[in-house]
Amino acid sequence: MATLLAAALTVAGCQNGYPIAATRCDHFCDLTEEAQCGEYNPATCVLSCEQGSGGPTCYPEFDALLACLEMHETTCANSTFGVLPECQGAQNALFNCADVAYGRPPATK
Repeated sequence: MATLLAAALTVAGCQNGYPIAATRCDHFCDLTEEAQCGEYNPATCVLSCEQGSGGPTCYPEFDALLACLEMHETTCANSTFGVLPECQGAQNALFNCADVAYGRPPATK
């Protein structure tokens, strides 16, 4: 039992003190931190993201947005409310998917 506990603590320690794998929202918040222009709160970002991302139904759209964000450097100066103009289409697709997943009519076509 002690060996199992030690192994579990070692694995957790290898993840920079964070005991579980990063979620899509963790990754999104990391990628958009600079775009928050000094107003970044990681817990609030992740919570807001988790509540509005549409869940597993929208993973393909979320992954497309993450891929776009990874391809572009996000800064305070080149974003509007934390989103790059180059990734606006991917973000709209995620928002539309989330709207449908939550039973709301899509905002854009």
